[in-house]
Amino acid sequence: MGKKWTKADYDKLISLKKDKLTWQKISTILHRTLQSCRKKYNILQKKNLAPYAADAYNAEEILSYYKKNGHTKTLERYGIYSIKYLKKKKLWKRTTNKNEKKVDDFLKHKHRWYWAGFIAADGCVLKNTNAVSIGLAKKDSSHLYKLKRILGGGVWDSGDKTDWKITGCNDLRNFLFGLNIVPRKSLILKPPASLKNDKITREFMRGYFDGDGCISSFVENTKRGYKYRRTSVSVLGTMEFLLWGRQQFEKLNICSHNKIGKSRNVYCLSYSKKEDVITILDWLYGDAGIYLDRKYKKYLEVKNLMNC
Repeated sequence: MGKKWTKADYDKLISLKKDKLTWQKISTILHRTLQSCRKKYNILQKKNLAPYAADAYNAEEILSYYKKNGHTKTLERYGIYSIKYLKKKKLWKRTTNKNEKKVDDFLKHKHRWYWAGFIAADGCVLKNTNAVSIGLAKKDSSHLYKLKRILGGGVWDSGDKTDWKITGCNDLRNFLFGLNIVPRKSLILKPPASLKNDKITREFMRGYFDGDGCISSFVENTKRGYKYRRTSVSVLGTMEFLLWGRQQFEKLNICSHNKIGKSRNVYCLSYSKKEDVITILDWLYGDAGIYLDRKYKKYLEVKNLMNC
């Protein structure tokens, strides 16, 4: 058990901190751990027995800087307790989440069903929070900026990926939950429960296909030396979701009733008959108002190769 702190220790701690020594030097002088020194000093601050770093500045100066530069830069310049300092002086209070207005507009937007499908495929609803995120390869980063323009949130590069995230949006989370888009959905995703008509279903399926669908076209050599172009469309997902997806495709009067295959924990629904491929792709992308640019370009290439 560590040595008990005395009043002399507290006075010495406050004095050393006032002299602007680093926590490492303070802990060495007091023969305490760095974590212990910081924790005790924080307690003294809360009891108004030790000054905050922000106390060395004029409150109006901090507030002015905050209004111009925002939360993060203020903390970097004036210390991690500067916002609490303003709050204590009754100069600052938490404002309404700026994303809320964006979310309200998004929930009335004509493309909300598309983005719901895309989030169902490539998004993540974070457990026990009101945050939603999507991570894509950098080559598709422009797609996340489309979402940012109508829903807000932040977009940033992380290695070879680009991420989008929005926080503090209870209404958005409830909207997604209503479509069975829940945390850790990859192995349990169910079909959306509230798609009222075929137009909305088409939007949702295009979004899902842009996330977890694939258009494949390549030349294959037969045993007799002939060249044969093989083209297919496929979708990944849970068995329950893909059974529902197959029902939507069969409404298009396609020729095949394809089986759903399995690879490890993921199921796959695919079509390779020329007429089926074109029918499905035309239904998804014909006259579409929003899509993943890379996949739409592939759709046009396939139509051109098949002379459709």
